[in-house]
Amino acid sequence: MGSSAEEEAREALSAELAGEPGIFMTEEGFRAPVSSLQTSVILTFLQCIILLFAPAYPFLAAITSMMLFLSWMRSIDNQKAPFTWLLGRQFTANLTASKGKGSNLVLVISNLEPRRIQWHPHWLTRFTQHHMMMFIVLLGLMPSLVSWLLFMDVYIPAVLVWLLTAALLIVLGYTVYSVTVASSASKQADMSIAGAVAIVRRLWRDMPDDTEVRLLISTGRSSGFLGTQHYLDQHREEFEGRSVYVLNVDMLKGNSVAFSRTYGSLSPVHENGIMVQTASLLAGNKLFPKIQACTKLGYSFDSIWFTRAGMTSVTITSGYLNANAAPPSTSEEKLETVSILIEYGEAVVRSALTLQSAKERSHD
Repeated sequence: MGSSAEEEAREALSAELAGEPGIFMTEEGFRAPVSSLQTSVILTFLQCIILLFAPAYPFLAAITSMMLFLSWMRSIDNQKAPFTWLLGRQFTANLTASKGKGSNLVLVISNLEPRRIQWHPHWLTRFTQHHMMMFIVLLGLMPSLVSWLLFMDVYIPAVLVWLLTAALLIVLGYTVYSVTVASSASKQADMSIAGAVAIVRRLWRDMPDDTEVRLLISTGRSSGFLGTQHYLDQHREEFEGRSVYVLNVDMLKGNSVAFSRTYGSLSPVHENGIMVQTASLLAGNKLFPKIQACTKLGYSFDSIWFTRAGMTSVTITSGYLNANAAPPSTSEEKLETVSILIEYGEAVVRSALTLQSAKERSHD
């Protein structure tokens, strides 16, 4: 995140979109951690220091260790963790382009940080280190807590020991699973930006009534989708009093298209608004016979921040999470997939607007 390659890509995209008539474009800069690895390094370092003082200050060590672990839990679950933003050192930016005005806001999102960069072998090594360090943090919590209980002369029930052991195993299992996902993702292609831009351009050329169509090219995927979080925090007032329809394009693989109903890490989100309902109605019909719903636990999307804020959203993604299970695809198949993605995304947005308008008229 914040690399020269990312800046050049953003400038090239800005130049391409500048040719669209009636487009209002902005670039919003902010500082954020390059990756979630920075958070892990700090938390692990603090945990090691706390362990040194655990025998002398068991209560303080136990409380502090628990707070560090909860901070990590919130960060990997894409929950707001203010501690993360204190580590911001790299300057980056979100790019938006919008057209139209109205009570409806269609927000099409894609992330500029491609997986071919994020899941480079170098990043995969750092990803593994990230989760193993947090395993150390939880491991360090146990002696701190036990020291405090012994200091207070509190009987330690067997069930507490088993619960702590189970927590350790869960975190270790999540580490192994996450590294497996990262390994498979390193073999995959990213077509998100091209698909999102094409969908928005189609909507711009035949604008829906009483609607603003906005493209958001976010950043900060490897730091926990902080670009999207920052954008939502800065523009929350714009969304109030408007019907917001969020379409997130997050393609992993070049030969399948799906939409995600349920995704997330520790507390998964389940989409149930008009956008995912429309996506479900269109999927599997004669126009899109191969598209179906998918569940991606242990994986998140940019749209998670908007869903948790109560906005209706849907993510168009790949039907495969594990690239090893996906059949190889040719260039022709990838082009066909992109074409299906674009047509499906546009159809979902227009149909959702039509269905919502019909519901409102029926209530009147």
